[in-house]
Amino acid sequence: MEPATLIQWAVYIGIAFVVFTAITGLDDIISKFTSGSPTKKELSERINALEVRIKELESNAQSR
Repeated sequence: MEPATLIQWAVYIGIAFVVFTAITGLDDIISKFTSGSPTKKELSERINALEVRIKELESNAQSR
């Protein structure tokens, strides 16, 4: 194979990998391991938990 063909195949495989990970959700797992920062899903779960906690605190404050 010629070098140009190998480069072309490498680009195609890279694009296919990126699309596959984005569709399956593996990009979140990969980014979690590589960067250590929380993913969108984790942040959404934290926000929901905090909203529930705020509602509990507000209801406790109103009942007193």
